[in-house]
Amino acid sequence: VAAVLPRSRTTLDVVRQARLRAGLDPVTLDEKAAAHVAGDEAGHARVLGLAVAALRGLSDWSAEGLEAELRRLADAQGMKAGGIMQPIRIALTGSTVSEPVNVLLVAVGRDEAVRRLEIAARA
Repeated sequence: VAAVLPRSRTTLDVVRQARLRAGLDPVTLDEKAAAHVAGDEAGHARVLGLAVAALRGLSDWSAEGLEAELRRLADAQGMKAGGIMQPIRIALTGSTVSEPVNVLLVAVGRDEAVRRLEIAARA
């Protein structure tokens, strides 16, 4: 709840976002997220596959550990960090806007985040 509160205007926004992060509601892409994915579907899926591989075995599932790993992955791919983080954000929230991706990943949890990213990479 604390992660979504700053980006929520109403109590209903908080509830929707918390339910989504808890896996109680399905992820549905909003217009901007759908356009982002459609702009490079293969690239989006590739990045999600790379993220799954990097995150699956990560021993430090803290906000700091996740941020460091995602930045390392971006550097290794010759990308800006946003090029890795935005596809993850979209896959987990259906939106191009959320709390920082490392905080989002902690809120969703390792097993659920990896599961959702695997599904989104195949979509």
